[in-house]
Amino acid sequence: MLVLKKSKLSLFLLVFSLMFLSGCDQDDLNKSSNVEVTIAGSTSVTPYAEKIAREFENKNNGIEINVQGLGSTAGIKAADEKTADIGMSSRDLKSKEKSLDIDQHIIAHEGIAVITNPKNKVKNLDMQTMTKIFKGEIKNWKQVGGSDQAIIVISREAGSGTRAAFDELAKLEEEKGDKKLSIVSEDALIADGNGAIKQNVAGKENAIGYISLGYVDESINALSIDRVDGILLDLGVSSYQFDEGSRGFSYRFDAPLDMRMDTSVDISAYDIVNTYSERELFKVIKEYGEERWASRIAKFIVSDRKKEPIETTFQLV
Repeated sequence: MLVLKKSKLSLFLLVFSLMFLSGCDQDDLNKSSNVEVTIAGSTSVTPYAEKIAREFENKNNGIEINVQGLGSTAGIKAADEKTADIGMSSRDLKSKEKSLDIDQHIIAHEGIAVITNPKNKVKNLDMQTMTKIFKGEIKNWKQVGGSDQAIIVISREAGSGTRAAFDELAKLEEEKGDKKLSIVSEDALIADGNGAIKQNVAGKENAIGYISLGYVDESINALSIDRVDGILLDLGVSSYQFDEGSRGFSYRFDAPLDMRMDTSVDISAYDIVNTYSERELFKVIKEYGEERWASRIAKFIVSDRKKEPIETTFQLV
């Protein structure tokens, strides 16, 4: 299976929420009671946010996190208007949104899968053909090697980050003045959320749609787009480094700051965090972490280590 390409998944946090969630130490969180945190927005981010929320609740008594999948635009608006503590989006901030009182933190990248019903014998499309289907220029499956049946196009609602990413990748936009307008077929059915599209495609033999890769399961078929002979992946690390708390790679465990892939190497994350200058820290975080707020993070680290050395993952986070 080949998906289109990666689209950004972002969490948009209010400044005060970021300070609250990362400014409290573990003792403060354990002493807290009846603290409620609301996270709202992208349905693409929702499954990951729910897992993070449950893990955080398990480690911090008295904190309840409510995750709501409402769509990216709704998540950005909720964070700005303070109706949610944390907003979720699967798209970048638009120019007019960049002046809002929110900070953007990229947490992951995910693919978009083009999906059909498992009974559909069409298993591969090239990008140009797929675009024509969503524009309504190709209307019957027999035109692409399938059955003589009308194609049912299903797309996401306006304001969806996944739709914005898909429209851009599939060249389903046209510029009018200073705006980009979607040119998805006017006959397309509109579904709110990844789950709704998956359910529609699973129940309609002649349907085609798109969802975040994390929603793909056996109830639908993920098409190959522009077939390739093979894909070479550099996976980097195995789960062992993250599952083993003593290695200090994961914030799930309070462990010494090690983070060495090769434990025979002399320098560890502890040495970097506690000895590098603010400028050197900024460079590491910016170049290797691609973190937008690298300067601010480096400044916080230097400030905190003046009080005491930063020795564990929980202290760092």
